[in-house]
Amino acid sequence: METKARTPLLIRSAADYDTNKAAVTAKLVKNSKDGKMAFLTGAVKPFEGFSRTAFEHEFQARAELTDTTRAEIADRITRPLQEIAQKLDIKIIAAGFDFDPSHIILGTGKFSKNADPAEIDTQVQTLTSDWKFNKITEAMKGRILSLNGMVNSSNGSIYACARGVSEEMFRARTTIANLLGRTINISEAAYSSDKTTDKLPTHGFSLVDFKDITHSTVARIESTASAEQLSSFYRQTHQIARDLRAHPIQAEIADVYFGTSIKVMDKLAPQLITQA
Repeated sequence: METKARTPLLIRSAADYDTNKAAVTAKLVKNSKDGKMAFLTGAVKPFEGFSRTAFEHEFQARAELTDTTRAEIADRITRPLQEIAQKLDIKIIAAGFDFDPSHIILGTGKFSKNADPAEIDTQVQTLTSDWKFNKITEAMKGRILSLNGMVNSSNGSIYACARGVSEEMFRARTTIANLLGRTINISEAAYSSDKTTDKLPTHGFSLVDFKDITHSTVARIESTASAEQLSSFYRQTHQIARDLRAHPIQAEIADVYFGTSIKVMDKLAPQLITQA
C-alpha cells in the first residue's frame, strides 16, 4: 500500500531545534559508548521487570507503528538478535514476541507519588480533553521516521533509533510538552529511563525533558551472562547496526496513544509488571 505524502511539520525556533539536536547527539554518543563498555566487560544489568506503581503514575504519548513497519523490524532486527542470543545461550526478551510490539515514545510525564489512581485518571482526562491532542494524532498518522541505528545500552535494553532529530519529531514533542504545560501545572525533570517509584515527584506533575533519542526498544537482556558471552553478542549484533545505517527502516506511524503507561502495559505486556 502506498504511503500518502504528508505536509512537513515545520519548526518554529531554529535555535531550540539546534539545541535539542546537539543534546540528543551527545546522548546517543554517550549511550553507545557506555553500552559498548558494559557489553565488552560483562557489566550489563539484566532486566528485572517494571514497577506497577511507577507505571500507574506515568503519563505517555506513544506512537504506534504500522504492521508493515513492525514486520520489517522483526525480520531485520528482532529475529537476528534472538538467533544470536540463542547461539550464545543468552536469554533475551523481544518486542512483538515477549512484550509489547515496537513503538516510539513521543513524551512522558510523572504524577506525584502521593496521587491515587482515581485522581490520576481525572487528571489524564483533563489533559487529553484538549482537542489539540486529536490534532497531534491526525498530524502524526502516516509520518515516516528513519531508523538508521541500533544501540546496545548498558542497562541491557537494545533499541533501534534515529541517529539525528527530525524536524517533525521535534515539533511533535514540543507541541505535546506545550499542551501539557497549558493544561496542568508542571515542573520539568531530566530524562531518565528509570521506571522505579524513586523517580516520582513528591508533588504535582513532572514533565520529563524531551531531549531524547528517537528510538524503539526491540529487546532486553533478561539473564546474567559472562563477559565473554556479552562481548561476543555485542560484536555479532554490530552487523545489524551497520546494515541499518546503510539501509534504514522507514518506520511509519499508525496511531498515537495518550494515557497512563499501566493501561497500555496491562493490555499488551502485563508479564513485564513484576514489582509493586
